[in-house]
Amino acid sequence: MGYKLVALDLDGTVLTYDEILKPRVRQAIKNVQRKGIYVTIATGRRYARTIPWARALGIQIPIVVIDGAVVADPVSEQSTLLNSFSLDVGQSIIAELEQAQLPYLVYPGEDHGEAILMKRENWLNSRSLVYRYLQESVKTVEKLSANRSYVKIATIGDTKIIQPYLKHWEEKYSNELVMNVFSSPTQQHLGVEFLAKDCSKASGIQYVIDSLSISFKEVVAIGDGINDIELLKSAGFGVAMLNAPQEVREVASYVTGSVEESGVAQVLEELF
Repeated sequence: MGYKLVALDLDGTVLTYDEILKPRVRQAIKNVQRKGIYVTIATGRRYARTIPWARALGIQIPIVVIDGAVVADPVSEQSTLLNSFSLDVGQSIIAELEQAQLPYLVYPGEDHGEAILMKRENWLNSRSLVYRYLQESVKTVEKLSANRSYVKIATIGDTKIIQPYLKHWEEKYSNELVMNVFSSPTQQHLGVEFLAKDCSKASGIQYVIDSLSISFKEVVAIGDGINDIELLKSAGFGVAMLNAPQEVREVASYVTGSVEESGVAQVLEELF
C-alpha cells in the first residue's frame, strides 16, 4: 500500500518538550512533501498555537486542532469543520462542575475554540495550576453564559478530588460526549477534557482524508499521547513515539525513537 498522507501530533512528537523543532525532523517532513505526499497536523492545541508550526512545516491542507473539535484551513485561515456540544449537554457539564466547585475552562464554538474563558473566581484560585499545564492565555469573565455553544470544556485539579467523579461522568455522558483524562507526571493532578460525541483526532483526520479522496489505509499517523490512540488504531500505519505511555505503544504498528532522538525523522526516513 502506498501511503499518501502523514498525520503528525505536535507536542512530544514533532516538537520536543522545550517546543523545539529539530532540523532533522523538519528536513524529513520536507522530503516527504517533495515526494508528493500530504502532511498535516493533528493536535490537542487550539488553532492559534498550531498555525505557526503548520506554516513552518509548509502545510497546505487542513489541520486538526483541539483533538478534532475543529478542522481549519491554514491557507484561508477558516474553519472547515466545527464539532460543538449540544446546548443541553454543555449546560449539564458546567452545572456539575459548578456544584463540585471544580475550576473549569470553556472554549466557545462561535469563535472556533480560539478564546478560552474562565470564571474570574476560578482563575484567581487556580491560575498557577492552569497555566502550568495548559500554558494558554485565559480570558476571565464574571459569569459564563449558559446559552453558548462550546467545542471543549476542561477541568483540572487535585487527583484525589477529581478521581471520584470520573466513573459518574463516564456513566452519565458516555453516549453524549468524549471524555479524555490526563494525569500529571507526578500523578498529583488530573485533567479532564469534554468534547462533542465521536470527536477525536481520528474523526478530524477522517474529514481531511474524505476531502482528499483517500482512505485511512493510506495514512501514516505518528503520536505519543492517550489522545492519539484512536488515530493510531485507525491509520494504515500507526507509529508511537518511544516516549509514549505503554498503552499508546501497545496499539501502534511500530514504535520509533523518542522525540529527543528525532523519532519522527527516523520513521519517515525508513518509510519514504
